[in-house]
Amino acid sequence: METGLKMMNCKFRQGLKVASWAGISWVLVACDDQAKNAGSDSDDSQSEKIKDVLVARPLRDRGVTGESEILFKALTPENSGIKLTIQDDPGHPLAYMIGSGMEVGGVAVGDVDGDGLPDLFIASSPGNNRLFRQVSPLKFEDVTPGSGLEHDKVWSRGASMVDIDGDGDLDLYVANYAEKNHLYLNEGKQADGSIRYLEKAREFGLDLDDACLMPAFCDYDQDGDLDVYVMSNQYHWPDKTKVPSVAQMLGNKDGKPVIKHPYDKFYRIKDYKIGEDGQLQVRHDRTGRPNYLMRNDGGRFKDVTLEAGMKYGHGRGLSPTWWDYNDDGHLDLYIANDWGDRDFLYHNNGDGTFRDAIEDAVPYTSMFTMGSDTGDLNNDCLLYTSDAADDLLCV
Repeated sequence: METGLKMMNCKFRQGLKVASWAGISWVLVACDDQAKNAGSDSDDSQSEKIKDVLVARPLRDRGVTGESEILFKALTPENSGIKLTIQDDPGHPLAYMIGSGMEVGGVAVGDVDGDGLPDLFIASSPGNNRLFRQVSPLKFEDVTPGSGLEHDKVWSRGASMVDIDGDGDLDLYVANYAEKNHLYLNEGKQADGSIRYLEKAREFGLDLDDACLMPAFCDYDQDGDLDVYVMSNQYHWPDKTKVPSVAQMLGNKDGKPVIKHPYDKFYRIKDYKIGEDGQLQVRHDRTGRPNYLMRNDGGRFKDVTLEAGMKYGHGRGLSPTWWDYNDDGHLDLYIANDWGDRDFLYHNNGDGTFRDAIEDAVPYTSMFTMGSDTGDLNNDCLLYTSDAADDLLCV
């Protein structure tokens, strides 16, 4: 049986779902005035609303028997209009990122001009960010010049489209590497039909400066506005021909070995011991950067990571996924980490705090996780139920 998903009116239309895959973002967002009054609803009514967000219904019968017909067809850049060639700049201060796998960061999808057709923002290396407007079904044009996005010369990674200021159109939040993140407010369609953006990250408190990778928006505290979890990955050592030795990096704090600044941005001590010869033996590894839970307090975002019971951590994250795994009406958060760093499942306690519940909720976890997503994998219509643990996919 095939099923489809029907959007229903409820508070969570303001920020229904954000899922990411190794820095690539798909964002499904709409706006609803009911969000303004959601704070007065009881926990039971909130839970009922969430259950009504996605409703399964049969897709139309394609009338296919025997061998399946071809469902997808590749479109060439000439056919689609999505023409993007990454031009690396060897003279750029972050040129050491070339070959890191981060030349193209991610894709955000949303209807930025209100014409009913989804448009595309592609985050990329310096000078290569692009906004493609869909002018007719599956036909796009590059509208970056003149949009306010063309001057972005930083190294961008993940991006999300959300209506962050509540004015009815989709804004754009871009996570950058080793530069402040950017928040572009959609100024709406201009008289000439173009779309204009203004950069306002500092005014909203979202100008985080780290090895940021992926933002995931959600109203986790159910106060009617969108909060955001910003995942970071790792800093890359700039000169691969001159990697620092342990002796160079090692310091001492309270009688224990530590990695000194500035090396502590790149490396951490895994363990240490005194050998039989009386010498200190240290095992070190590259380290991930902190993740940030940013709560929206009336249009100004505040870092509440520790206050909410989360950890900044040192995982090299690739994917944050909001997901109500236990059907209690509160969206929880799955953190997918790469390399040897374990994943986390932050259970939303419903009071603005979280606890790590991964050992209670899942039978085993993946390592070197590339991404995570949620969905009704077995067509049992149980996306928001206690059986939803079967519907989490980690790769």
